[in-house]
Amino acid sequence: MAGPWVLKLGGDVVRDAEGLEGLAAEIRDCHISGQPLVIVHGGGPQGTAIMNRLGLEPRFAGGRRITDESTLEAMVMALPGQTSTALTAILTKEGVPALGVSGVSSFLVEAEKRPPREIIGHEELVDFGLVGDIRQVNTKAIMALIEAGFVPVIACLGMDRQGQVLNINADVVAVDLAARLKAELLVAVAGVPGVLADPSDMDSRFSQIDETLFAQQIEAGTIQGGMIAKLEEAFRAREAGIEQVLIAGPPHNGLLQACLAGEAGTRVL
Repeated sequence: MAGPWVLKLGGDVVRDAEGLEGLAAEIRDCHISGQPLVIVHGGGPQGTAIMNRLGLEPRFAGGRRITDESTLEAMVMALPGQTSTALTAILTKEGVPALGVSGVSSFLVEAEKRPPREIIGHEELVDFGLVGDIRQVNTKAIMALIEAGFVPVIACLGMDRQGQVLNINADVVAVDLAARLKAELLVAVAGVPGVLADPSDMDSRFSQIDETLFAQQIEAGTIQGGMIAKLEEAFRAREAGIEQVLIAGPPHNGLLQACLAGEAGTRVL
């Protein structure tokens, strides 16, 4: 069996129903051709919307969500609830044998609470609260789903050995899964065409980016917030040995083949 492709879909991508239907058709065709796939999804906008309805104020540091107990409750509603249901519904409608699970199921993602850590732009260590760092991934269970003919669709939650559910950034989960599954390709599908030299110009996509250019663009202020976190994880994926790592979007039929052909997305070096 070929190494799997891991696709990370952000919550904003799941909201783009028309684009997602096109991407789902391409995922279906890849699956029919025998290419194993794993999908990891976030749900940040959905979680924020739920928090707003509950009168809660979202907090972020370095593009990553700070998670207290109330925030975790909202993310549990958003991730395996609202977002997973919407995503698997579209995938299934388009003929993908999608099976939605969360990282909590059968310890797919075993984690431990993240200690305070340094974050770009913050002078003091940041305590992210109920956010997890991944310890182990149940690759046996994931491969069993793939070998049974399913496309696993994994919501980015984890759990520690004491049963505490932890929020985990979807890019972090995607990278760890890709590394441990020895993925051939990791694509972080975003709502923008890739990493942009000018965030207001969708035609300013970098075709590739290395850590030197990344640092320069942070200094220039053109790479900010969630894109910083996304690229930090993308570089970690390259360090883990994943040869093809891209940030690409928006979702549409043909996106993955365009990425492979070098015609779409930003390749991370």
